[in-house]
Amino acid sequence: MKILDFELKGNVIKFYLGNCNDWWGDDWDDRPYEHNAGKVYDQYVENTIQIAIPMEYDVIEPASDWSYNGNSPFSKEDMQKRNCPCLIIAETNFFNQYSRLLSKKDAIKIFFGDNEDLTLKKLKKIKAVQLGEQE
Repeated sequence: MKILDFELKGNVIKFYLGNCNDWWGDDWDDRPYEHNAGKVYDQYVENTIQIAIPMEYDVIEPASDWSYNGNSPFSKEDMQKRNCPCLIIAETNFFNQYSRLLSKKDAIKIFFGDNEDLTLKKLKKIKAVQLGEQE
């Protein structure tokens, strides 16, 4: 399955997963996504998973970048077209912000359409934990 959408609360990510090639949600063509877009429509979602990222890492979405002055330049359609990552994960640093991390090679960039298994492998390298799993 692949990533269709996400929700972020602190360092816990909820991924909405499915196998479709075309998916959508309410107002996904509107910018900024954080003030307009709803989550992916339920009809496309086959599963969800929640991943806890260790506190030594920042989990950053475009909306959290203060340089955008409260309105990111992205829509969820931009994310669906893979024009920008939905999330960037990097070691905690005071200077972390989405726009700066876009070019950082060692930051983990997660895109809509990414394969679930490959994404989980990348996240387990930083000791991320899928919630509900036994260790």
